[in-house]
Amino acid sequence: MQHLTNGNNVGLVIGRQGQVVGSMPWNLSFITNSITDFNMYYRGGGMLFPLYLYSETSEQQNTNHKPQERTPNLDPKIIQQIEKSLGLTFVPEKETEGNV
Repeated sequence: MQHLTNGNNVGLVIGRQGQVVGSMPWNLSFITNSITDFNMYYRGGGMLFPLYLYSETSEQQNTNHKPQERTPNLDPKIIQQIEKSLGLTFVPEKETEGNV
């Protein structure tokens, strides 16, 4: 959950055990940009997969602190396969333009 409280991020929440309430197939997914209650789905709970992982900080943040670095929470092998298939290069962060 800390990866959703540290900045601009989204996460995929997937129901862990949709079948705990009977013979239903898996049918639970949700997109969030904030922390969520893991018991929002039936009795099986959910698993959260954030798009970005933020570096941990060990000191108290103040007004002079630098933003935390983040890295995509994606398997590099899958990224390479997608790049190869599409003939594109993966860019983990959009470069800022102008005076932001």
